[in-house]
Amino acid sequence: MAQPEYHPQAPKRKACFRCATLSLRLYRVRHDAGRQWDFVCDACWPAVAKDNPFYVYGGTWKGTRHKNTSPDANSDTPNA
Repeated sequence: MAQPEYHPQAPKRKACFRCATLSLRLYRVRHDAGRQWDFVCDACWPAVAKDNPFYVYGGTWKGTRHKNTSPDANSDTPNA
């Protein structure tokens, strides 16, 4: 089986904790009593944040942090 090609300038992607969708931008959050940090995508973020007493925002992970290829990649903090 062939090894995937390595592209140092290619944006990185990471899977959302809830839906497993690969994304260029995820939000690091705590959302339950377990105090574990998880990464959630734009689509799943409202479901874990809204009316959740355990919710804590811990930053934004960007797969394009060294190369801004996304027009909306400058928005770091989701609106609560």
